[in-house]
Amino acid sequence: MSKDVQKAPRKDLEKAKRSFQCVFRMVQEKLGLDYTCTGAPATTVSAVRTHLTRSLPNQKSPHLPFLKLCKTCNEDILDEYEFNTFHGAGGLKCKNPRSQRKGDAGQQEQYDLLCSKVETLLSAQTTTESKQSPGAKEAVSDLASRLYCTLTDFSS
Repeated sequence: MSKDVQKAPRKDLEKAKRSFQCVFRMVQEKLGLDYTCTGAPATTVSAVRTHLTRSLPNQKSPHLPFLKLCKTCNEDILDEYEFNTFHGAGGLKCKNPRSQRKGDAGQQEQYDLLCSKVETLLSAQTTTESKQSPGAKEAVSDLASRLYCTLTDFSS
């Protein structure tokens, strides 16, 4: 082999080592709820975000009605009011600049933070529903059923 020929980096193989399940499925497992998502694992947190906010098959609502990444603090924001008030488009209102998480460890950290935020959101919804009606488990199962997705949600 000549000295001029160098091996091309295989970033696609490096990314393939990562595997992030749908955050909703992870939280449902942790909370002991029935699974409603059969989406294939993604290799980036960005793909997971896209999956969480994309309309589901059969005209069902997406897993999350709102999810944006602040470009200044690089945090996932699940509440539209919070995003608009404290972060804004392009992160212009945010006062907590942080560098972007990179590499496998950074992607894992971002994924773990997103999981904890979604878990907090679903736990609060589950608690609210259980206080409102004696059939809360059925209501949560119904919510979970409406959040169903297919394997094709990650493939774009």
